[in-house]
Amino acid sequence: MSRASAYRPEFALVAAGAVARSLVGRMRSRAHTLGPVAAVSLRVASRIANSLHAGSAVRSPLELDCARSILFHSPPEQGPALVELLIHPGLHWRGKSLVLCDSEIPDAASLILHERGASIASVKSLPSLGAASIEGDPPATAAARRVVTDTGLEAVEIAPGGGVLFAAAVTLCTGALTPVVDRAGLLLRMAGLRDADAARLAARMVSQTAGEYSHSGKQSWVWHVRPPDPERLAMEVAAAPDNIRPLLRALILAGFEDLARHPDIADRLRSLIKTGPAPKVLNGSVEAFMTDKTNKCAHPACSCMARENDKYCSQYCDDAKETLEISCNCNHSGCKAL
Repeated sequence: MSRASAYRPEFALVAAGAVARSLVGRMRSRAHTLGPVAAVSLRVASRIANSLHAGSAVRSPLELDCARSILFHSPPEQGPALVELLIHPGLHWRGKSLVLCDSEIPDAASLILHERGASIASVKSLPSLGAASIEGDPPATAAARRVVTDTGLEAVEIAPGGGVLFAAAVTLCTGALTPVVDRAGLLLRMAGLRDADAARLAARMVSQTAGEYSHSGKQSWVWHVRPPDPERLAMEVAAAPDNIRPLLRALILAGFEDLARHPDIADRLRSLIKTGPAPKVLNGSVEAFMTDKTNKCAHPACSCMARENDKYCSQYCDDAKETLEISCNCNHSGCKAL
């Protein structure tokens, strides 16, 4: 047997679209590892191979059999025609791996390929993070890891079925986080900062928080050791505009609940932070909603909020309700401040 006939490339490719700008196009060793390239036509396959400066166009999906793993890349609208190549009855999948590169195939096609002995892995690139996620079956995950490593991205392997949860985490830290940063910027502008300064400061605070979390995890939470003043936090929530107040309230309480710290403070906050009308502003300062007559502690000298389902903020004020006092001694820091 000649050396040419014994050659078995590591990867074959079934593709459509702008493959040169895809994950496959970023593979640095593709000229040595990529073999047959198939597409909806030989002309398209030749165009793809030329754009990659790698691989050789083939007419039939049967010519993909020589490769140990098959890479798949396609825009959604062109996927169905390419899937027909993958499930061609003459293509032997026993012991082969299919790596989906920023692409998907229907569940029905995956089932057919699994029944024929294929292992399947999916790679989702996250270039802004310098990483790519890998999900699927071994040994396809090993082939996917070689692809990702060859692109220079960091391989992040997730458990089978965890792709949606991983995507949700990415959304939470990207698209869902931007409105939070923007609302922080709005509060800073309301506090008197110029637009550009507010945007920079909000972004810097988020970046600092993320960096500290990367270093120390949950212990980086600003209130991990020393709890905040619940009355002060209640004032901050009350001062926020209507479109920010519910989110701010939920995020503050989520910290205490998820991190399981200072349950007494969390209980106090739940009784203080309520959805209600915006606070009044007097002489440039926020008049805290804890002075609202419907929620104020019934002790005449106290300015705290009453406990939930109670008229008083503390046992002290309850016991002193018949005592005439000039100043309150409930020892809540918010009451002292007022």
